[in-house]
Amino acid sequence: MRGITGAIATSNVIDDPLMRSFLERFREIGADRAQEEFLQGPEAERFAELWDFYTDEAQQQGLAVWSHSDAAKFVLKSKTCFDDGQLACVAITSADHRDAHEVLTFSVDACWLS
Repeated sequence: MRGITGAIATSNVIDDPLMRSFLERFREIGADRAQEEFLQGPEAERFAELWDFYTDEAQQQGLAVWSHSDAAKFVLKSKTCFDDGQLACVAITSADHRDAHEVLTFSVDACWLS
């Protein structure tokens, strides 16, 4: 049986503040320009390490849509929802660029399913 991180590609590095900054910049100016900016910036060495790890993850499992921290928060939310008679849900939305996405978590009343 696969858990949530087996069903949805999950990253070990996108929670890093530097990667979060990069991903935000990527949404603003595009992947190539953001990568060039970060590889020439003050934390270029650290970013290069994170980028290598991120691209290795993407090659092994596909492009991650959330972090392990996000997945853990969802699991905790799921337990609370279950106790309240609700079903926890995850929605992954896409944007104009193929690598852009958003992850939404929400709950619905379990009675809604019947």
